[in-house]
Amino acid sequence: MSAIADPDYEVLAKIYSPKIDGDTLIIEGRIDSHIYNFIAYEANALKNIKYISLNSYGGNNDWALQIGYKIQQLQKITVLKKGNVCASACVYLFTAGKERFMEQDTWLGVHGARLMGSYAKNFYEFCVVDVEGQYTLMEYRIHCQNFLTTWYDVSFAATSKAFDLMEASGVLPTARDYYFSLENDPLWYQQLNVLKKPDWVIDTQEAAKYNFTTKTQ
Repeated sequence: MSAIADPDYEVLAKIYSPKIDGDTLIIEGRIDSHIYNFIAYEANALKNIKYISLNSYGGNNDWALQIGYKIQQLQKITVLKKGNVCASACVYLFTAGKERFMEQDTWLGVHGARLMGSYAKNFYEFCVVDVEGQYTLMEYRIHCQNFLTTWYDVSFAATSKAFDLMEASGVLPTARDYYFSLENDPLWYQQLNVLKKPDWVIDTQEAAKYNFTTKTQ
């Protein structure tokens, strides 16, 4: 990981986008409704663009799916330039390109849908106790078990829908198989990943293997 570009998370999260620069739509920072709205309402401005350049650690899962569908309809080339990153919900946008270019020393980051907002608060209420400043997972609690059973199903469905989107653009089904075959992460609760799978960091070579990218340079 140390040899791969890793933009500062806090700085990148504060960038407001998108914007058009020549023949390129630039999407940076948090993936959210404002990006969907731009793509939906600026259809005329997007007719002349050729590329969509991405640099993001992700954002809202549901909005990212909707943006991904829009990008599929646009039939543009998505690009991950050297020094940029595309992780979490950003991967939905990248893989929606009709062609997908990754420059060397870039990476994609894939993980299952995570708990956010009030659901994260409920998780800590049902499943975690604070003993003298040390947080301990209490997975055996009946309320915790019920909560995790429900949200595992929700997260599995959301993650499966994301792979459906990616496969519709040509990502190989073996990528889905590989992700769900990963050994469970014993520290899954720290990132509220109820699927319990670790983050999958994908370099250019592995991206080409599973057809996340159609070209590296």
